[in-house]
Amino acid sequence: MNLSIQSARRRGFTLIEIMAAMSILMVIVLVLGNIFTDSTRIWKQGTKRAYDLGEGRAVMDFLVRELSQSFADKTVSFKLESENPWYGVLSYGWQSDELFFVSAVRTPLYGSDMRRAAPHHIYFVTNMWDEANIPIANRFTLVRSRKTGDLTRDKEGLLQSTYHNKEWWKYFTPIIPPYHYPENVGNEMEAVGENVAAFEVWAFSEDDGRYVYSYASTNHGDKLPLWIDMYLEMFSEEESIQMADLWNLADKTAAYAYRDKHSRRYAARVYFPNRLGYSR
Repeated sequence: MNLSIQSARRRGFTLIEIMAAMSILMVIVLVLGNIFTDSTRIWKQGTKRAYDLGEGRAVMDFLVRELSQSFADKTVSFKLESENPWYGVLSYGWQSDELFFVSAVRTPLYGSDMRRAAPHHIYFVTNMWDEANIPIANRFTLVRSRKTGDLTRDKEGLLQSTYHNKEWWKYFTPIIPPYHYPENVGNEMEAVGENVAAFEVWAFSEDDGRYVYSYASTNHGDKLPLWIDMYLEMFSEEESIQMADLWNLADKTAAYAYRDKHSRRYAARVYFPNRLGYSR
């Protein structure tokens, strides 16, 4: 009988053994938890980065598609402005370029009226705006503004178009949506890409064989450049907020260093099949 009791006692675990096993189990759980947390964080970072990269590429693809529809001739002009902007603002101390062009697309005007129109486009960088339509300091967006139906709506609109005025881009009045129909139709600013740091464009001219910063039909003939190169810098939402906070500080060196490290850069080249033009 005593031998049976002693054998049963030998088959059990002591308190120290149980505590040691629980300690080992806790260590294993903590290690696995850390691995899972790190894996989740890396996955989220990768997903976020892929989303941010995809957003920038989508913006560039949109620009390429719209610009490829532009044309120029003895009446219709194309303009790239780098030195004397009309509508843009400085983004972190840098003046981005502005594009002004006319595209040949079929656009519905009013009601069921479908006529061949030539929408006028302008692209520039300005401040982002919040839900109350108030500009946000030190955060920027690439926008476009268009004029379509109002060109043929009245005599004044037609006289301010490229068909009567080589400097038609001076007569835009871009406004932050929502706009009030019909007074401002076609003048609203549409955000193409938010959290932008810079937007640069270079036009390649066959006349002088080099990249030029300002290209207009009045200076370079009656056709589009051979091609243009576009460069875009963007932040994620969180990075844009951080950059805005840094820009508010007196030390701009830290802000520029942050921009160099975190901004995402995109580039695209647009060839112009619709150059039209006239032989000289």
